[in-house]
Amino acid sequence: MNGAREAYDALAIAYDGLFVNAGRGPWEEAYTPFLGNGVRLLDAGCGTGADLARAVRGGCVATGTDLSPGMLGVARENLLRQALEANLVCADLGDLGDTFPPASFDVIVSGFAALNTAGDPSRFAKASAGVLAPAGMLLLHFLTPGGLYDRAGHLTRGRFAEALGGWGGTVRSVQVGDHAVEHQLYNPVSLYRTHFERHFECLRVGQVGLLTPDDGPSRMPRALAGALGQVEAAVRWTPGLGGLGRFGILVLRKR
Repeated sequence: MNGAREAYDALAIAYDGLFVNAGRGPWEEAYTPFLGNGVRLLDAGCGTGADLARAVRGGCVATGTDLSPGMLGVARENLLRQALEANLVCADLGDLGDTFPPASFDVIVSGFAALNTAGDPSRFAKASAGVLAPAGMLLLHFLTPGGLYDRAGHLTRGRFAEALGGWGGTVRSVQVGDHAVEHQLYNPVSLYRTHFERHFECLRVGQVGLLTPDDGPSRMPRALAGALGQVEAAVRWTPGLGGLGRFGILVLRKR
């Protein structure tokens, strides 16, 4: 699958120390209202288990899947270190229906680039709907064709094609450790209408990374990054801005 399994297997042990989690806070804020005692939650593409750990601490009965056995191994160690328990299964996003019985979960979350490397989103949408209970929630967090901050940077460097193109979606090779992995980048509204609308009602569309880079203060003065972050938080769920962040967020409910 586009080299993702091999790339993340090779990077698994070092992953948590290499990637800055500046975008994690807004993503956690999006799914935290749906955590609770006894909630059956699936983290599809759980990586090293950060969202799984939060779900367990929030009272959920949590399961994590990932295509990479190496990432699952690190997730298992991270959970054990925190004295937390979750079921971990090696599975692709599109294979959820073959992995779990119908209506197994109340909430599914899938964060960061899991969806971007998963292949056909329609397959994942259908599989998610199948394993969710009636009116179950699906929360997605994924890379877009480029945030406003990134596009402004391209303009200042004369990269007009990157700055102005690909609003509906594009394919980009992303370096993951020593591996180049093909990522399909999605406009949130187009992604929903094309692949998820048949199975889900869209409740909210949000964005992360509208005005600031991933590593925030390391690439701009801390005070400026903080001020821009406050502005971004205030408009995170404003209709029409979902495609202008580096990451898009969809909050969906099964029909």
